[in-house]
Amino acid sequence: MSNLIRTVNPCYPRSGHRFLRVMCQNYLGDRMVFGSVHTDTDAEMAQANYIKDHDFGLLHQTPDIRVRPDTQYLVQYRHPLEAAQSYFEFRVHHGQLSDDQESWQAFLPVALAYWKAFTDKWCLDRAAKIDWPVHRVAYGTLYSDTEATLAGVLTFLTGGDEAINPMCLTRAVERSALKFVRYVDDQGNAEKRLTKARDLRDFRYFDDDLARIEDGLAGDYLTPLGLPKILG
Repeated sequence: MSNLIRTVNPCYPRSGHRFLRVMCQNYLGDRMVFGSVHTDTDAEMAQANYIKDHDFGLLHQTPDIRVRPDTQYLVQYRHPLEAAQSYFEFRVHHGQLSDDQESWQAFLPVALAYWKAFTDKWCLDRAAKIDWPVHRVAYGTLYSDTEATLAGVLTFLTGGDEAINPMCLTRAVERSALKFVRYVDDQGNAEKRLTKARDLRDFRYFDDDLARIEDGLAGDYLTPLGLPKILG
C-alpha cells in the first residue's frame, strides 16, 4: 500500500469534517494519523498526515494557513446559511453564545464574512491563485452521494496510487452511519444518532430575510461554487 500524502483539511466549521474524517479512518485504519491545529501539540502535529484546520485567521484577521510545498489540501465547505445555522447552534450547545434572536442576528454577519473569506481563498481562487494540490468537498455532495465522494477523497489522500476497494468503502460508510451524531459529546447516545439533515426552514430564528441574503450571495458565490439555492 502507498503512503498517505500529508494533507491539511481546511474546513469551514460544520461542513462535515468529522463525518468525512471518521469514514476515512474506518477505511484507512492506522495508516491515517489525525491531528488538529486547534487541540494538538507541535510534536503531535509533526506526526500527523491528516490535519484539521478551520483557518480561523480569516475570521480573526490574523495570519491564516500558510501553504507548504510538501502538503496538499482537502477543502470542505457548505451552503452559507446552513453552515451559519449549524455553527450558531454548535456554539450555543457549548455555552459560547446565548440562544436568542439578538445573539443570532449578531452572529450571522460575522459568520457570513468568514464564510466569504474562506471560499474566496480555498474555493474560488480570489485571494491568490491556488497552484498546489487541492480537492474540494461540498457538504451537500458528501451527504447525498457519500460513497462516491469518499472514494474521491481516498484517491486524493493516496495520490491515486491504489485502487479503492468497493466492499471496504461501503463498510466504512456503514460503520460511520451507525454512530454519527451532531456533537462529539453525544457519542454513545443512540437517541442522538442522526437520520436526516437539517432543514433551514425549521430553524427557530428563520425569517424571510434569509432568502434575501441567499439571493445576494447567488451570483458571486452560490452559482460559482455549484451550491443550489435552498430558499427558492
